[in-house]
Amino acid sequence: MKLPATVVLDDGRVRIHATLEDLSAEGLRVQVPHQTEISDGGYVLFARRMEPFRVVWQTADRAGLILTKPD
Repeated sequence: MKLPATVVLDDGRVRIHATLEDLSAEGLRVQVPHQTEISDGGYVLFARRMEPFRVVWQTADRAGLILTKPD
């Protein structure tokens, strides 16, 4: 699975173009530009969905995000 996605941080002030590589009911894995750091949480936009997340792990160009409930 490879879908275009956007990681939204800082109340919408920062947007990172990403590729959704894997999706489950609890979370997802995205590929981001090399050395792009994702803060603790935000929203991810993909396939007409907007889901809040928290970062579980991150490497130089990938991140694992767990889906959370909105505040």
